[in-house]
Amino acid sequence: MAKKITFRENTRCVILEVRKLDGVGYTIDVILINGRLKVGDTIMFLTFQGVKTTQIKRIYSPPEGKEIRVKSDLVQHDEIKASYSAKIFADDLQNVIAGTRLYNISNSSEEEIEENKASLEEELESCLKTENDVGIHIQTSSMGSMEALLHYCKENKINVASKGLGTISKKDFLNAKKQLTKTKSRKNHIILAFDVDVQKDIQKEVDTSDITVFKNEHIYRLLDEFNKYSDEVKKEEKEKIREHFKDDLFAPVLLKVIPKYIFNKSNPIVLGVKIKEGTLYKNTEVRIRKGNKITDLGNIQEIRLDNKEVDIAEKGKEVSVKIVINDNPTNIVYGRNFDHNDLIFSKMTKNTVKALKIFKNDYKIDIPTLNKLIVANNIDN
Repeated sequence: MAKKITFRENTRCVILEVRKLDGVGYTIDVILINGRLKVGDTIMFLTFQGVKTTQIKRIYSPPEGKEIRVKSDLVQHDEIKASYSAKIFADDLQNVIAGTRLYNISNSSEEEIEENKASLEEELESCLKTENDVGIHIQTSSMGSMEALLHYCKENKINVASKGLGTISKKDFLNAKKQLTKTKSRKNHIILAFDVDVQKDIQKEVDTSDITVFKNEHIYRLLDEFNKYSDEVKKEEKEKIREHFKDDLFAPVLLKVIPKYIFNKSNPIVLGVKIKEGTLYKNTEVRIRKGNKITDLGNIQEIRLDNKEVDIAEKGKEVSVKIVINDNPTNIVYGRNFDHNDLIFSKMTKNTVKALKIFKNDYKIDIPTLNKLIVANNIDN
């Protein structure tokens, strides 16, 4: 006896949007790419709580020539075939994740149902997976908006440590709070929430925490608010770092004394110099070296170029400088402790090298000069 062959169509359907209609409830807008859907079919889909199933109660589509998103009278159907866009009415659609697949499992075997379920769960797991241990938390209403936010973060070098879909839950909030112990930087203590709200039962806890939540239904406004805050945080944190390194933050520079321009030989030492290498900044600590002995001269508190006081002078320029000797018990005198044969160079410490890496965009740093001064200042690598 010949085996009976059962024909099954491979339904391919994508959920475009979840909507709540007055007097009806929640519906989903779908596009049927392959196969068919009919009233009474059992469908499987992905929600914020996991995989769910329900039965189709009604199917509608817009009139011919109209888009499904355009408000108009709808045409009712008992069945639709691919390729077709439609609106589906059913129970338990309020937490459906837009941008995910929908399966028709009415005639599926148990094995096929399990495969479809595993496929949806893998889709969700892949969407929520992150590559960074430290970073912000992002929360969106759909996979499409999640992808858009992730693309923006990647382009702007913003690390994302955790992600969530739908209303911000206790679990999502706790994921964001982990950053409080992982990093001191407030730039990571952020939830970026697009088109979603915070669960009411955790709103007070969120408001009183050290996590900053940015919410908006318009992605450009959301990103604008986030960027303004991030810039403020970066500036504030940079100033704290600058204050921490204030005694070591000096750009590399080499100065040659011009012997005919010696205006004052002792504190404050005032003389003319030529900038041999690097860039000279006001308030740079300078020193000299004779053999293995390094002598601190003081702080350059004034730079004059063409008879005008300036804060910065470039390589090759001839300027006069006023060097104020601070907290040095030795009475440094030009002609006794150093003269025009000695190169004057900026003070360098291990912290200087660290600080210059952080503030590399704020100073004109000549790398060959920096390397020379690492040696001149006896800094061990």
